Amino acid sequence: MWGGVELREVETFLVLARELHFGRTATAMRVSTARVSQTVRRLERRVGGPLFERTSRQVCLTALGESLLVELGPAFADLERSLAVAAGRARGLAEQLRIGHIVTVENVPRLAELVGEFERRCPGTTVRRLRFDLLDYPEALRRDEVEVWFTWWPGPPPDGDPDLGLRCGPAIATTGRALLVGRSHPLASRASIGLEDLVEHPVMEVPERGPALFRARWIPPTAPSGAPIATVATTWPGHFHELPPILERGECGWLTIDGFLETVSMPRTVVAVPVRDAPPFGLVPWWRADRETATVRAFVEVLEDVVGDYPRP
Repeated sequence: MWGGVELREVETFLVLARELHFGRTATAMRVSTARVSQTVRRLERRVGGPLFERTSRQVCLTALGESLLVELGPAFADLERSLAVAAGRARGLAEQLRIGHIVTVENVPRLAELVGEFERRCPGTTVRRLRFDLLDYPEALRRDEVEVWFTWWPGPPPDGDPDLGLRCGPAIATTGRALLVGRSHPLASRASIGLEDLVEHPVMEVPERGPALFRARWIPPTAPSGAPIATVATTWPGHFHELPPILERGECGWLTIDGFLETVSMPRTVVAVPVRDAPPFGLVPWWRADRETATVRAFVEVLEDVVGDYPRP
């Protein structure tokens, strides 16, 4: 008798048990309401008793339906997962995907949401997030320490960096900009500043070890008036814990995300001043074009689907 039970009957029962509404169940299953009713009645005949109580006002599970839900729900979830794992193996998905980023990306909710959605769709692959203390993301990719790297990017992301053989995806999150300065800096006491203020007060250049495209884009070239933003080269190698001694001199600032001090521990001698008219940073993924495996492609596909569901800033 049970050999004739169809997966569609089980799925319809589980969806109706969740929705408790024939119309919503029909929408979720992409069938007619009449088809939902027929499928449920067929399953009830197999079981030998009613699984739902139906009235003109509501639908609810019977005691038999509740007990079946308790038994069947986890079993069906295990079945779906097993099938998804097998499908992933058939596609050539690896058991692990390594994602790298710096500390300022650590607590971005949308990255956690993206990872969770990817692991839900590709349950045979586990994401391992690795935190690095460097701005030179191509180096981590080149050494095969990670397959995907997320970094903050100023303005619209490029399609890639041909000189480094890297590809780039869409931004999954955005944030404003701030100028990190020492308390003795002339702009430290401001509630906010504009790009025009940076014509007279220099911003630290991205360290030489940073990728050329990244270095060229990180700081806006001009203020709204057309005057060039002042920049200054320093000996800073790119590690955040080495920033305070440079900033505490009060001679320059570091342009960064507006939530920098919420994720990076800095002494009280360093403050962040919002830059109100600077284009936002976007959190974008990078990966090697010659290492675009089936796993990386699957992750990017999920990313593009998820980004499409996000409201635009």
